Order: sequence, then C-alpha cells, then structure tokens
Amino acid sequence: MAKLVLEEVYDLDFWLIGISCHSKPHRLAWALNKALDWDLERQDDIELTKKGTDSAFPWMSFIDDENFKEFHLLANRSGNGYLIPEQKQVDYFLEIIGDFTEEQEEYIETQLKHINEVLMSFEIDPLSLKSRNNLLI
Repeated sequence: MAKLVLEEVYDLDFWLIGISCHSKPHRLAWALNKALDWDLERQDDIELTKKGTDSAFPWMSFIDDENFKEFHLLANRSGNGYLIPEQKQVDYFLEIIGDFTEEQEEYIETQLKHINEVLMSFEIDPLSLKSRNNLLI
C-alpha cells in the first residue's frame, strides 16, 4: 500500500521589516499611524507555548480594503522569550502584505527613518528565519 505524506505549505509572501525601538507597542503604533496615515489597532495577543511556558506577544493590525493591503505590527519580546529567537536585536516586526511599487516601498522606508521612536529598521527575508511559522497570523 502506498504511503501518502502531506506537507504543510505556508504563504510567506509578505514584506518583513525588523524595527529596533524602545517604545511600548501602542506608542510605536501611534507613531506609525501618524507618519504613514495608517490605522493600526490592537488585536488579541499572539500566544505561543514553548517547553511548557506560555508567552503573549502584542499585535496591531490595519487592513486597507480599498488598496488590498494589510499591515501588521508584532512585538518580538514578551516576559518569557522571543517570537523569533534568532532575531533578538529586533523589538518589532512590521509585516506588509500586498503589491507595492518601488516608490511606495521607498516612501515607507523613508518614513520609518523619520520616526523618532524607531532607532533602526531593516528588511528581513522571512524564508531565512528558522522560526518563521511564528509570524503567520
């Protein structure tokens, strides 16, 4: 009898930006909303259990139905660990889903550099992350 093996395939087709910032999640979301004319709102925390320890990670999101884009701001740190442990220098991840022109990407990158709360921001390839499944919302 033939054996059928199913593999889970996840859609990691999003633009991922790592942000270093000492501000609280609501403060960074407010600054992003103001600078980029978004409307990030608090969602239920992302909860993970690793080795019997529960962790909750704050999450904000904004869905732009008119332009078919989604924006998610995820905290990388909780009291019990990291969402993506191999990126300990990152305080927040900004997931951007949708099609963007180069000009739109450059605009977002430029605006991030001008936000006082953002110490540093840089693009990350989600496929390079060992814990990338933790980013799937």
